[in-house]
Amino acid sequence: LCLALIPGYDILRSHPHSMVYFNEYLRMSQGELHNRWEMDYWGLGYRSALKELLEEHDTLKVYAWDQGIELNKRILPTAQRARVKPVPREEAQFIIENLRGPKRQGYPGKVVYSLTPLGDTSLVVYRQY
Repeated sequence: LCLALIPGYDILRSHPHSMVYFNEYLRMSQGELHNRWEMDYWGLGYRSALKELLEEHDTLKVYAWDQGIELNKRILPTAQRARVKPVPREEAQFIIENLRGPKRQGYPGKVVYSLTPLGDTSLVVYRQY
């Protein structure tokens, strides 16, 4: 029973990003982790990134290689939703990279936000200009 409580505690501790859960007791390097497992398969971390960026910027021109921005934009309140503009990479002010397995790109620019539930990076935001 006690062993079953440990993973449950870790899932609660990583809330609201408990969908990115890994066993801390079988640690591996970040590179090995990202090459072997999908981190945030459903892209739920985009919401946290968008909310964080909207606190500091009036409008956001953002790019992501998948549809995570569009899907998570729907969750935001109407006023915030209107401030998020998905654009092509060349026009983006911010690039949001959802780390899903070996697809990691490592875009140029300054890292302004990262999501690291339980120390495992699942999403990175780069400021392009």
